[in-house]
Amino acid sequence: MAAVRIDIGPVEADDRVSSVPRERWHLLVGARRSFLRVNLPYDCRQLLRFVRDAEVMYMHLGYSSVDDFVRRGLEVDPGQVDWAIKGLKLLNPDQPVAFADAVNAGLSAHGGQRPNAGRARKDKPGNQVDTINLKTRTEKASGKGGTSREYRLARLERDGHQKLAASARAREISVAAAWRAAGLEKPPDPVREALRWVAKMDGEQRRRFLDQLEQER
Repeated sequence: MAAVRIDIGPVEADDRVSSVPRERWHLLVGARRSFLRVNLPYDCRQLLRFVRDAEVMYMHLGYSSVDDFVRRGLEVDPGQVDWAIKGLKLLNPDQPVAFADAVNAGLSAHGGQRPNAGRARKDKPGNQVDTINLKTRTEKASGKGGTSREYRLARLERDGHQKLAASARAREISVAAAWRAAGLEKPPDPVREALRWVAKMDGEQRRRFLDQLEQER
């Protein structure tokens, strides 16, 4: 009698980890990464579940920590995810919550520090990183926020790119070049930007937007 193969179908972002075979977890990560690219700007509620699952998945998929999984697997800044999760727990929302709003709620509740401030994290062996809010610290120092030279250098060092940071500090290469070489600068995504604006529109504005799209076809 021939063996019967069961087609379990495609892996979706909202699938439970327990229902997906471990050898297909990499597909689940990819589905969730794509889901977050589209939905995160205007609804980040799934972060709670995705990060909770990351605690189960990261070692089996070759990541060094949950933060490493969030950064490289889901392609989201783990520092901001910390704030957003704290904000979501405080808000306990029934309606969609924008990622930025959740981050702000978490920051407000902790006076500008990450929820786990004061606890050291090791993303890679021998690379101990202070978990106090990097952006807040460098903003105070420079007054320019997340685009400042010091913020970018500190971010490079925090994420394990010490050689690039050292070259940039020595002005052997520009900070922008180091940032790009570390993969921290991504090209603008027109679809993501459009979705961000659509999420802010009221019903009439969305109708006009869709009408305009139809005329452009």
